[in-house]
Amino acid sequence: ARFDQAFMFRAVLIGSRLTGASIRRATLTGAALEGTDFSGADLSGSLLNGAHLDGALFRGAQLKDARFVNAVPGGADFSGALEMPEHLGALLHPD
Repeated sequence: ARFDQAFMFRAVLIGSRLTGASIRRATLTGAALEGTDFSGADLSGSLLNGAHLDGALFRGAQLKDARFVNAVPGGADFSGALEMPEHLGALLHPD
């Protein structure tokens, strides 16, 4: 599936299966993405600011230049994600 440059502001994609999808430079700001499977997807340059990610899977996803500012990671799984944004680490491991 291809969603490159899609505008999905506040979209509700709870539990969707987007494995291997191309979602480059898309806007998912404020989206409800709980339980969504992005494994192997390419989210390079996408905006996920303020998105709700509880239980979402990003295993092996390409996250180069993706933005997750103020996202709510919950139990999101980023294992094996490629080029994980630096600011995302602060959300996942706040000290």
